[in-house]
Amino acid sequence: MGEYTGAKIVDVHFRKYHGLGNDYLVIDPAIYDVNLTPEAIRLICDRHFGVGADGILYGPLKDSKSLRVRIFNPDGSEAEKSGNGLRIFARYLYEKKYVNKKHFSIKTAGGIVEAQIKNESASLIRLKLGKITFLSTEIPVKGPEREVVDEEMEIDGGKHRVTCVSVGNPHCVIPMDDVSEQKARELGPLVENHTLFPNRINVQLFRVIDRATIEIRIWERGAGYTLASGSSACAAAAAAHKLGLADDTVTVQMPGGNLFVEIGEDYQVHLTGEVEGVFEGCFHPDLEEKLSDMKRTPRPRLRPANNSDCGQIANLVFGVLGEYGLKPDPASTDADIKDIESSYFSRGGTFLVLEAEDRSIVGAYGLYPLKEHTCELRKMYLHKTYRGRGLGKLLLDDALAKARQLGFTKMVLETASVLKEAIALYKSYGFAEYTPDHLSSRCDQAYSLELK
Repeated sequence: MGEYTGAKIVDVHFRKYHGLGNDYLVIDPAIYDVNLTPEAIRLICDRHFGVGADGILYGPLKDSKSLRVRIFNPDGSEAEKSGNGLRIFARYLYEKKYVNKKHFSIKTAGGIVEAQIKNESASLIRLKLGKITFLSTEIPVKGPEREVVDEEMEIDGGKHRVTCVSVGNPHCVIPMDDVSEQKARELGPLVENHTLFPNRINVQLFRVIDRATIEIRIWERGAGYTLASGSSACAAAAAAHKLGLADDTVTVQMPGGNLFVEIGEDYQVHLTGEVEGVFEGCFHPDLEEKLSDMKRTPRPRLRPANNSDCGQIANLVFGVLGEYGLKPDPASTDADIKDIESSYFSRGGTFLVLEAEDRSIVGAYGLYPLKEHTCELRKMYLHKTYRGRGLGKLLLDDALAKARQLGFTKMVLETASVLKEAIALYKSYGFAEYTPDHLSSRCDQAYSLELK
């Protein structure tokens, strides 16, 4: 038998912290630098194949006298601000002695944030997040310039009163008599991807307990259902105050715990809450090799589509169909790509494109909502010059992850038997052939997969 050597980890690539269950990895480029492509971020944050986190805090990056941080969501997108993330980053800066005072500033994509360490262990931190705005052009929300306060919004056939807020990042706040995880998971993806919000949006459902206390449930843009969020707590408290339902000091109750929000006369907002360290560690050489491969070979990036992409999407789809002798059907089967926003996002689905370095669209997929928590995988195509690089698997991995995040429990698809490589990929993921009530004109097979 081998003997225990007593060896200790010397290299530390990251530290993990959480704020009320909302967990982040801090990766310090001065200690360990990594090329954080969207693909790398998704891998690192994956709770099965990576370290697992609700996001990555990359910094400090030194801009003149400022300490700057980049905040990444687990889907690879970049966030402007995060109340929990910034409290975590403030603790890291203090612990690593990047600052020698208990009051200091952090630069973010959403503006300067002031941090204050409130106790000796640096576990309680107060942030001055900045000024709240309800102005549509600053959130942003489509339509004429206005304060988006107590507006009626149609969501999945129902009508709700919403107030939209920016705390440096966008939020849609919806008052309710009762809030729950189930309601957040049902409404969250529909509101996040609604056509009113060009940059997507964070969603909070809130219930007033008394004038000093509210309860919220959170659906985070790019992350999904979340136990706690600092900027969400601020947005919900500010909306409740604006609606006359709460005072200017509010305790916000969330499944992960409570945060304390103070709202100034000019809607400057302060947030106070706890942060805990979890562990520090290093990436295994196997994971490092994967991250290194991503760095050596720049890959196209996945991003949400919009209607300005419709022309390129049609060229991609019709080009691939032509390769295999399949006929485009612009009047019926392919009518959805004439208006991506209405066909997918406004229905509670999504559509993503794979964009090359020259900004050409080389791949795509859509998730089209059907009945009973089922979505249809549509328009998953890849340009022939990008095949054989693992990008088809990337598209399908992302589609499955997005479907689960949007609350779907089953995925179905139609295809043609001539598309043998695609069918082999679907079968390798466990898709099983079934007989639907109807098949589109160019398809002769259908597959389904239960999403666990």
